[in-house]
Amino acid sequence: MSVDNPTAVDASEQARLSTMCSIRTLIPGVVVSYDPALRKASVQPMRLGSNLDGTPYTLPIVPAAPILWPRFAGMIIVGRLNPGDTVMLAVSDRELDQFLISPPSVPYASVTPRTHVLTDAVCVLGLSQDTNPLKGPPSNPTVLHVGREDLLAFMQIGIDVPHTVLQGTGPGSIRLGLVAAQPVIRGTLFATALGVWLGAFAAANGTLGAAFATWAGIFPNTLISNTALSTAVDAWVTAIGLANGILVTSTAAALSTKVLTE
Repeated sequence: MSVDNPTAVDASEQARLSTMCSIRTLIPGVVVSYDPALRKASVQPMRLGSNLDGTPYTLPIVPAAPILWPRFAGMIIVGRLNPGDTVMLAVSDRELDQFLISPPSVPYASVTPRTHVLTDAVCVLGLSQDTNPLKGPPSNPTVLHVGREDLLAFMQIGIDVPHTVLQGTGPGSIRLGLVAAQPVIRGTLFATALGVWLGAFAAANGTLGAAFATWAGIFPNTLISNTALSTAVDAWVTAIGLANGILVTSTAAALSTKVLTE
């Protein structure tokens, strides 16, 4: 192409290149800020733009880009974005303004002629660079892993063998399902059973006390006097009552943890 005397073909090629360079599709970006109320982020495109003469320039920040948090069948997975998180900006072929304000599931028509511009981008999460690879546990095709990259808190759900592992910042993990070492207490059923047991135990105390009283009446001249026997029985009943109270209190505290930790 002659710079001094461009031909019509040259001009056409320049126009084509200019148009191609202005079309945005997918661009890696870095989060500048995140609005948790609107669930939108301001994102700086990481790739530099290029002028027709080849000189690079910084693309403008994309303000209020919607985040593609998983949402389906009334279910959601939502977290937060930190400044510096990398994302992929996916640019719509036409403007998104009408889609964002239209009623759910109602077809809409574009009201502007713009196409493939950065202001119509959405954030796709999960993009990682080789220089900042995904952390977390070693790849394990048998579990679904959800949690922190530093493994201080996570959940694993078995794919082939049904089980769940919950890991917190405490001394151990909580395991549910086939791989659990201990069963989970079903609090309501256990509390009901314990109440029945305590009632039976109290009734047994009363029966035992009555039996001792009857025995003392039959053998009034034994070495153990009626008074001493009565005092002993009363003390024993009192002690059992205290033990029952302690058992109830400790059981309630244990039930508040909901599950057994390993």
